Amino acid sequence: MTKKAILLFVLVALLLMPAAITHGDGEVWHTHTVTSGQTLSYIASLYRISLSQLRQANGLRSDMIVTGQTLEIPLSAPLVAYRIGVGDTLSSVARRYGVSVWQIQAVNGMGTSTIVYHGQTLYLPPSVVPTPAPSASPIPTQPPATRVPTRSFTATPAKPVVQEAIVITSPVLNSRVKSPLVVTGWGSGYENRLSVKVLDEDGKSLGGGSVTVDAPFGQYGIFSGTITFRAPTKAEVLRVQVYSTSPRDGAIEHLNSVLVKYQP
Repeated sequence: MTKKAILLFVLVALLLMPAAITHGDGEVWHTHTVTSGQTLSYIASLYRISLSQLRQANGLRSDMIVTGQTLEIPLSAPLVAYRIGVGDTLSSVARRYGVSVWQIQAVNGMGTSTIVYHGQTLYLPPSVVPTPAPSASPIPTQPPATRVPTRSFTATPAKPVVQEAIVITSPVLNSRVKSPLVVTGWGSGYENRLSVKVLDEDGKSLGGGSVTVDAPFGQYGIFSGTITFRAPTKAEVLRVQVYSTSPRDGAIEHLNSVLVKYQP
């Protein structure tokens, strides 16, 4: 690859990188690019702001968003930036700071890609906060003078967390649903498929189907699908289950679920 091609690649990468901007009023704003499977409520929870704040910041009258759309995220403090070093991988960075791979991917608009390169700057989720680290004391070469101490800020690694095998981003807890139901999230499954089931208050199945994981075969990625279920005759709290099964005996390997509300 020629020097000109390398320079062009670096410039394009810098242009596509999410930006953090400080406005004149002191607020910090981060530009988020919507990727497949993301919902407005999921993005709000990712940045730890309310859904109404996110709507107001972007002049939205509904929760409808599309892949590729950019949203301005109001933050109380800048996101911590991490520069990729030799030997770093997306998984090692996630483990070091106690966040999940999919959170870093979402904040940086990476989709399902896990590719990083030396010198690349990644923004970390708001759960990672900067802590002051005092710099080394300067060695005076002239008579002592009054100095203003300086401090640099570095991200403090958090306690490692276990990434859930299946994460449901839509529908969200206690949201109102109807049939057909769009189910999205993150996970992995045999032949890139996960099973979905909708249960009533008595635990009886109202319907189900499957969702497809958009990722290289057998890897973790975004899933999305539309599920049809039999509508109850009265208002009920339903449970939406998403699970993976063993290709050997059909047993459930991983399962996650969310409670939702149905109103005739």
